[in-house]
Amino acid sequence: MRWLLGDGLARRIGRASRSRARRSGDSLPTPDHRAFELIVHDLRRLHRRFCETRSGVSFAKSEAVRRAYDGALAEGCDALGLAHLLGVLEAGEELDRERTRVEQLLHRWGLALDEPA
Repeated sequence: MRWLLGDGLARRIGRASRSRARRSGDSLPTPDHRAFELIVHDLRRLHRRFCETRSGVSFAKSEAVRRAYDGALAEGCDALGLAHLLGVLEAGEELDRERTRVEQLLHRWGLALDEPA
């Protein structure tokens, strides 16, 4: 897991999981989301496609990439327990600002989106 996420993020996730397990008395928490490694892989892949959207690409295709990327960002936030408004805001400047905020938040958690998927 560390080779994919980096030491900082892997340590934080492991620490949070152990802490949650101790408080609840369970041996390990049951995840209610996909494996974080898969979410990270999708985020990096979609980030690259979202940033490389070229002119001449149909609106439908660029919108599909944007929605998939926003969905992956939201899934990453949900997996880490971070608040976001990605599924609430309409497409436009507010959503763009929220996307940037979430990208920066995930970066502070140690997730580098521009690394190879």
